[in-house]
Amino acid sequence: MKLVCLQKNLQKGLNIAEKIVGKNTTLPILNNILLETQNGLLSISSTNLEIGINCRISAKIEKTGNITIPAKLFSGFVNNLPNDKIFLEVKNNNLSAKLLNYKATISGESADNFPIIPKITGEELFTINAAVFKNGLNQIICAASLAENRPEINGIFINIVKGKIIMAATDSFRLAEKTINFNKKTENNISFIIPIRGAQELSRILSEKNGEIDLVMNKNQILFSIKDNDIEEPRVDLVSRLIDGNFPDYKQLIPKDFKTKLIINKNDLFNAVKISSVFSGKINDVKFSIFGAKKEVDVAAKDFSAGENISKISGEITGDDLEVTFNYKYIIDGLNSLSGEKIFWGFNGPTQPALLRVLDDRDYFYIVMPIRNQ
Repeated sequence: MKLVCLQKNLQKGLNIAEKIVGKNTTLPILNNILLETQNGLLSISSTNLEIGINCRISAKIEKTGNITIPAKLFSGFVNNLPNDKIFLEVKNNNLSAKLLNYKATISGESADNFPIIPKITGEELFTINAAVFKNGLNQIICAASLAENRPEINGIFINIVKGKIIMAATDSFRLAEKTINFNKKTENNISFIIPIRGAQELSRILSEKNGEIDLVMNKNQILFSIKDNDIEEPRVDLVSRLIDGNFPDYKQLIPKDFKTKLIINKNDLFNAVKISSVFSGKINDVKFSIFGAKKEVDVAAKDFSAGENISKISGEITGDDLEVTFNYKYIIDGLNSLSGEKIFWGFNGPTQPALLRVLDDRDYFYIVMPIRNQ
């Protein structure tokens, strides 16, 4: 293999691919990336056997070929180079890299030893704007379970039905759902669960992209093919396994009406919760006291070893007065997922789930369970 490419393009491709590479002592080859020429481009691939990433960057190919090399070592070298033409050549399973006065030789292995990243073929589910899909993912990822003993909630549930993409995640203490409208009508409902790690990597990659995503799925894997509007940007494919299981039937948990309704400024509530969190106890408890007649919400926390705090904020309140306690981290996550200035918060007593959403937006909601008073 022999080629020339720009350092900045190589750096972008490496930074995308190497993030899923970790220290794997059982299978050391997973610490590597695969470099290969492909249709006049340089392909950079990585995998952890659950996720596979392939980036393709522009290059002048003088001789086709491939090699697998340590990801962190090569990335560390390339990231510290100035932006100019970098010359890459493979001889005897060694990669020679040269740019201006900088030169390195990196020991590699035969590409035959690198795990095969599956080629996903099947019906294209839909094409969607990358920013829209990323924003939807970012709003619900916080609610997904990180515990691997319940794989069906250790991911993001996606349901495609009647021209809508419905995303949902839960860890059994909170639930988030996002609805995205798109043009393609589907004859049948299609649903699947993406592992949380795959969703996080996809969100990270999409944060730097301005284009569209094509989704292609087969029985147990899914392909996200990302097309950037800028032809100089790396073209990226992410392949992820799908979780085999049934996502909980959560629709019955969504409150239809509320005994206490609160409309409040998001930043005021966020600041009050952050301040009270400093004084919260071991279970991260913060108490909310809602007074309809005074149109006031008291946000308070008390820890016998640290002290106590109370913040008073105004809001529009209808219904019953209420005292309810939440884990402040869950409330902060929920508020961070809301983009509007005015939010709606609905309650049905101190032990029932409460619902947060932007006042004039019903396409996203966040439900959180209170902490039961001991």
